[in-house]
Amino acid sequence: MSRDWTWSGESARAGRPKRHKNGSLIRRATCCCESPAWTRSSVDDVREDGLQEQGGTVVNSLKNSSDMMLLHLPTEVLLQILGHLDVCDLLATSRTSHHLRDLSLAPILHLLRLRRTRAILPPMLTSPSRPSLSDLMRRSIFLTHTTVVSRRLARSLVAIRLSRRLAARPSAEVLVERAVLPPECLPCMMVAPGLVARKRAVERERVKDGLRRWIGSVWRGEVDKREQGVRVWEERVGVGRVWRLRRFWERVGGDV
Repeated sequence: MSRDWTWSGESARAGRPKRHKNGSLIRRATCCCESPAWTRSSVDDVREDGLQEQGGTVVNSLKNSSDMMLLHLPTEVLLQILGHLDVCDLLATSRTSHHLRDLSLAPILHLLRLRRTRAILPPMLTSPSRPSLSDLMRRSIFLTHTTVVSRRLARSLVAIRLSRRLAARPSAEVLVERAVLPPECLPCMMVAPGLVARKRAVERERVKDGLRRWIGSVWRGEVDKREQGVRVWEERVGVGRVWRLRRFWERVGGDV
């Protein structure tokens, strides 16, 4: 049988295979021998449509799998994941949901973390890249008894030095006289410390009101005086309103 098939009859009028409303192909259970009216191009089209449909199904399944959240994993898998986190990362993860918080507080998780630590700690202790004890002491990572005592002694000396300097410090009255502290810091003031800022704000508004009244009175007086001087000058020169009226009536009288 020749493979150069041709379209004929209803197949030629029908064109490509029909589809359902949902987009799936109407598959015909016929092979090429049973339906010789189909050409090779039509068979290739059907194959391509089938591959596209399968590809869309795979993509949808991948999208659904990517939408799967971490909370949908089994508890055993979550415990294994949490067992490899650091303490700070485990704390941040436990604050994301109640389920992860319960798993983070589970005793089995801490047993797994301790077991993993026992397994990985000995190789780290014997590693050649680990700094020596002298390096750790130099970096203040490993503290000996002598280091702790010296730190306590240093704190005591600093406290003694500060107490002596505070005792020799001038009083609040002297600092107010030197304009180092505001007058509100005096203990004899009748204003509570919590109301000092409010008192300053009220005084500032009072000064602003006084300046506003002074500017309103003086500035307006100066403006009125200047306007009066300009008006007099215009009338003397012949630019004012009276001059224009006089010229108008003179012109009217001349016309009469």
